[in-house]
Amino acid sequence: MIFRQLFDTASGTYSYLLASRAGGEALILDPVLEKVDRYCQLLRELDLK
Repeated sequence: MIFRQLFDTASGTYSYLLASRAGGEALILDPVLEKVDRYCQLLRELDLK
């Protein structure tokens, strides 16, 4: 299990990445629309889908 807490200073929002190491499936909880590129980059770096 992968768990990451991500903070957006502009909106003051905490978002969370949850993922399965075994299957590579991931989800983002409470995402910030303006940070989608950041989330996609993180998913690529961690080899997640």
